[in-house]
Amino acid sequence: MKKIRAIDLILFVFALVLGIGTALLFHACGPKSDGSWMLCHWAERVVLLLSGFAIVLAALKVFAANEGVKLGLVAAIFLAALSAAFVPGNLIPLCKMAGMECRSIFQPAVLSISLLLAALSLFDGFLLFRTVYNKKGWL
Repeated sequence: MKKIRAIDLILFVFALVLGIGTALLFHACGPKSDGSWMLCHWAERVVLLLSGFAIVLAALKVFAANEGVKLGLVAAIFLAALSAAFVPGNLIPLCKMAGMECRSIFQPAVLSISLLLAALSLFDGFLLFRTVYNKKGWL
């Protein structure tokens, strides 16, 4: 049976926390009184899409056997997490008032979790890079 690394499971759990948290815990603002949505709602949807992408990549990484494949998957997880960090407030504007849910709850939660996921994937990528290229004799 293949040995599963702890960092693979940690990346999967943090990707799940980002996805489930965005879907259930830290929402952006609700609909306006006329039923239309504000821009922060679409920022939430983009973060949800990117976190779903990171969840799938992390799940594939848990079961991947080749270190080179794991290195590619961890690079994609890094890019998805970094992209999710820059969506709310940067790529898609949020509400102007500081007390709104999107600014006080959604943006800090997404920023902290996705940057932590990006940092963990960068660390794992560094470890995998050393493993892959030490086997080839390049380092």
